[in-house]
Amino acid sequence: MSNNEIVTESGILRLSDAIWAKARYRAKIIAPIADKDIVSKVLAIEATKKLNVSERTIYNLVRQWRESGGSITSLVSKGSNGGKGGSRLTLSIEALISDTIADTYLSRQKLSIASLVRVIKERCYKSNIKPPDVVILFRTVNMRQY
Repeated sequence: MSNNEIVTESGILRLSDAIWAKARYRAKIIAPIADKDIVSKVLAIEATKKLNVSERTIYNLVRQWRESGGSITSLVSKGSNGGKGGSRLTLSIEALISDTIADTYLSRQKLSIASLVRVIKERCYKSNIKPPDVVILFRTVNMRQY
């Protein structure tokens, strides 16, 4: 590798020892299951008890293990995607929404929420960001107290 090449880091170097230990434990349980051609319901249920996750999660972990070629990093928990009442929007869209609200909605001549949503979508398109669904935008604006 030359000195000019850039190596990108995917975040795994910053994982704590506890997260690595959990991923290694998951690998110890998932690897033997993933080696089988068919994952039986009995095996999946046994694994749910050991890992304290849902049966669906076991099947997802097996798929991730297989797709990664047996990489422990594939079993690192991805964290919550917002959950009930939490935001699932990316930071760039959150920032765009906040800026648009500050620029247009919180002015003396307050736009309707429908107009605000149109402006947000326009700004998303101009920034080459896929805009969230209109319903999500309405909920996001309505959840904020102005």
